[in-house]
Parts: sequence; C-alpha cells; structure tokens
Amino acid sequence: EHYLTAQVFWTASQWVQDNAENTPFFLWIDSFSPHELWDTPRYYADAYFSDSSVKDYIYPQVINDMNPSEAEIERTRALYMGYATFVDRWIGYFLESLESLGLMENTVVMFLSDHGTQLWDKGKFGKGASELYPFNTQLNWFIRHPDGPRGQHVDAWVQNQDLTVTALNLMGIDHDGLDGEDAWAIATAKSAPTRDHITTGWGPNMNVRDEEYSVHFNVTEATPTPTVFDLKTDSEEDSPLAEPPSDVAAQALARALVVVGALPVTFTSYKQRHSARSMRTFAPRRKG
Repeated sequence: EHYLTAQVFWTASQWVQDNAENTPFFLWIDSFSPHELWDTPRYYADAYFSDSSVKDYIYPQVINDMNPSEAEIERTRALYMGYATFVDRWIGYFLESLESLGLMENTVVMFLSDHGTQLWDKGKFGKGASELYPFNTQLNWFIRHPDGPRGQHVDAWVQNQDLTVTALNLMGIDHDGLDGEDAWAIATAKSAPTRDHITTGWGPNMNVRDEEYSVHFNVTEATPTPTVFDLKTDSEEDSPLAEPPSDVAAQALARALVVVGALPVTFTSYKQRHSARSMRTFAPRRKG
C-alpha cells in the first residue's frame, strides 16, 4: 500500500466515495507506473520469472550496455510484466469502488496508456526517439459505457487528439475548433472511420503508417532518407525494404508535411529548461 500506484488509486477511490452524490463529475487519474523504475513488489515479478542468482535491474536500460544472460533478460522482462500486473490489481481496486457505489450504472470509464516499451524485442530494453515501432506507439484505449456495447474491438485508426473530442461528446459538451474524431461514434457505428493512416513523432523522428506500409524518417533533414517496412510480410518491422516503392515514400512524406509543414523542421524554441532530471541523471550513475 505504500507504493505510488497503490496510493494513487486508493486516493482516487476515496475521492469517488466523497463525491458519489456530487454529480456530474469528471475524474482524471494519472498513474506514472509501470514507467521505469521497474521496482514492483517482488512477488509480482516472481510470478513471471524468478532466479535468485540474477540481480533486479530496476532501471532496465542498464542491461543494454551489457552482454546479459537469458536469465537476466527474462528477469528484467518479469519486472515489467509484474509491475503491469501490480498496476492492473490497483485499477481493479478502483473499479470495485465504482461498482460498490453503484456508479458503474451511470459512469463512462476510459483507460488510455501513455506509450509502450521494448522488452528485448529488438535487442534492448526501454524506448527511444528512433524507435517508433508498435511496441512503443500502439496504445491501449478502452471505453466502458453503461449502455454497451461489450467486448467489441474496433479496427480503426485513432490518435491522441481524438481523446478530448470523444470525451466531450460523451459528456454532451459542445466544442469548437478542436482537431480529432469521435472514436465512440465510430465504435457504435454512428459514423464511419475517415482516416486511412496515422502519424507519430518523437524528437526529430516521424513515422507514417497505414494498412500496408510503415515509413520512418528524420524530419530535421531537408531531404530525409525513408526507412520503409512492408507490413503485409513484416508486421514486426524487422527488415526494411532495400528498394522500397518510390511512390510509397513520396506519399508518406506528403502526409507528414501536412502535419509538420516544410522541411527541415527545427526545434529551437523547444528546449529543456534543465540540463537533466532525476531519472536522466540516475541512469549514467548506474551505468558508470
């Protein structure tokens, strides 16, 4: 109960109890975990893999500079999976609070993840700006509406900016000038999907993805060299095409320009205020 995750969801449950009669309400719960450090209660990780001879590398990127054994890799994966299970357990605690108060009958519940992480998918742990692959960018978004539907998976392209529009529409709040689409309207077949691709970015890197191809390039270059993957034969994006179709790269670049404008893109106005944060300074000390 002393872990941050437990404190966050316990406090959220208390807030709901205090405001159960104060409706309508909007509650946003932000759980930083299972972000690094992967310092979960040990028995959660032990359920996935346990080896007393292996250290717990709670800052997993440390392993990237090593030649880890299979046991070290499996234990580090177990730290993450155990941490995710720990978070799930406390999400369950919160949902049980809603259930006990009778709020599930008239409350919309959304679950949205931040980003993913690599669990040695491509020989590393963690994430990086040059790794706009599905393990990093494909997010979870669950919506539970009292009126259903239940257990339905919607195969449509959605992006982060759709969250605000969807939430406002579900609450019946008028809004103007917002980008984004109503994902719930798509889920309930009240409107048809309109996107045929999505764009994601991190720092200088951008990815354009549709049903057939995933194209990565650096938008700080005036003439970027694209890296293209054929998703029909390489869904994990392990082997870029040596000679990608020229029209595929050209189309991806045109789609990117709609978002970022003319190339090259510069980021001189976006500077980190401090040279390092606690997480950033922690890693080099461990690696050193």
